Amino acid sequence: MGIRIQKRQWRDCLLLRISGCIHARDCERIYQQLKPDGSETMPRKLYYDLEDVPDIVMTFVEMNTMIGLRRRTYGDSNGTRIAVWAPTDITFGMSRMYSALLGQFDTVNAEVFRTRDKAAEFLDMPPDVLIFPSVEMPN
Repeated sequence: MGIRIQKRQWRDCLLLRISGCIHARDCERIYQQLKPDGSETMPRKLYYDLEDVPDIVMTFVEMNTMIGLRRRTYGDSNGTRIAVWAPTDITFGMSRMYSALLGQFDTVNAEVFRTRDKAAEFLDMPPDVLIFPSVEMPN
């Protein structure tokens, strides 16, 4: 089954909700969603909602490759703030690894949160803005 991505913009923040199991092959598709209106620059704030992600299947090498792809796609991302809401143990742990690796190679401020409210606080946004409407996943 692949992943499903919902995307919307709120002021200077791009919000993405990802549903389904994330594999390394999905990363390029996710990064394509980060280009606002075909722009080559990164938004200043990014929010990832991983509430509907049951698993992230990726090796350390694949995760490093993914960070390299991100850097080649967007170049320098000085000042970008990334908040990841990862309420489950697996998404929290994998997202923490991603943010740690990202911090070594990029000048972004990426944090992973167990609660939506803490992610909203980090992005200086009202928490209700981060709520996506529920959608049915295709079978």
